[in-house]
Amino acid sequence: MVEKHFRIISELKILLKALDRFFISGVLPLTEENITLKDFSNELNVVKDVILRILSILEVIIPESIKNAYWLRKYAETKFFSLYPNISIIEDIRKQDKPEKSLLLLYDSFINLKGIISDILKSEFISYTSFKNVGDSIKKELRENKYFSPFQRDIDPEIDKIENNNISTIIKNIKDKNIRKYIALFYIYIFRVLKYLQYVDISSHNKITLNNSVILLFLLKTEIILITDFLNKGKKIVNETKLKDLLNIISYQISMETKRVYDQELKNVFKNISPEELRGKLENSKGILTNLFEQIIVQVTKYFKPEINGKDIFESFVTRLHQSLKLRNDIYVFLKILEKLELDLPKTQKREKILRSLNEFLYYFKSSTLKLIRFNDYEFFDKFINEISTIKEYKDNKLLERIKHFKIFLETCINQIGEREELKGIPIDQKMVEETLKQFL
Repeated sequence: MVEKHFRIISELKILLKALDRFFISGVLPLTEENITLKDFSNELNVVKDVILRILSILEVIIPESIKNAYWLRKYAETKFFSLYPNISIIEDIRKQDKPEKSLLLLYDSFINLKGIISDILKSEFISYTSFKNVGDSIKKELRENKYFSPFQRDIDPEIDKIENNNISTIIKNIKDKNIRKYIALFYIYIFRVLKYLQYVDISSHNKITLNNSVILLFLLKTEIILITDFLNKGKKIVNETKLKDLLNIISYQISMETKRVYDQELKNVFKNISPEELRGKLENSKGILTNLFEQIIVQVTKYFKPEINGKDIFESFVTRLHQSLKLRNDIYVFLKILEKLELDLPKTQKREKILRSLNEFLYYFKSSTLKLIRFNDYEFFDKFINEISTIKEYKDNKLLERIKHFKIFLETCINQIGEREELKGIPIDQKMVEETLKQFL
């Protein structure tokens, strides 16, 4: 059973862990001021959708004969309990003397929870207390499960594996025992994040699938907090100055990039937004985190083996140089389109065309380049893009004034990006800029 359903059993373990972590204080974007006034209907809907996915996985994993016997006994328990009080199925499966009974216990628990949550969601207002009570029930069921509790051990050998030979060799060749153990765990924790990210589905517009991806991203928030704590502990273990400096740089990178995800992209993810907008937020978040942790693995690996390339570890790896070049070129194109817009806006016959071209470019920039923007600049770009995207027609000179100020901001960004170490001495690729411009003008 395990070999046949390895991937979905891995997904089951990850979703169970995510469901538990979802109710930890501080994981959701909440403040003390609004927690008592906030309606938790959207958050509980996410929980319900994750439970539906868990039940669908269990339907596949549990052998048909065992499942049929379960439902037969469940029916008999409902109809004839007064005549045969000893037929209760729950007492039998709670023994958990076999993995199948642990699966059935999960199945039974989540069927009951689905019904309870569906009834709660009929309420006009769901308080934090009600939301937390559901969480406490889930936590209890998970921790009492003998074979499928996601918290039996810190390292899961089925998920937490280092499969790259270059990295395995590097770890084996580290002479200091304490540093070797520390670096091995570091790789395991980082690769775990990347493996969890593989289950974040950004291809679907289905709300249940999207909500499952939401909860996985908030699981990653708790994993990232653990990694940050682990990096801080490394300061006491690692004696080599250069390695310690690298760990400090990595800690800072994680801090800034995760702010982009959880303070910007996912800030309003539990508000009533369209599936398309939600999918866009998930796609950007997954892209930012995947890029961050791939870059970190390459940085650490290069410390021990400088000649290694990113593509020796990740097939689709994109270097920081390539990312910086793309970011600078696209912002330069952004600037040139705004200059064209400034010229054509007063001309009635060209106004509609240039506004349409700008919106086409903004869609491209938001889906392809915005995730490369640094945390401190992200809000300025996001605000301007949202403002322009909602303009239906040109009315007055306020838009021209807004464009004038944003052009100055773009020029500053281009200069700052040009000062990055990897871009020193490399001019803007005017040919590539022209080719990109042709796609939109």
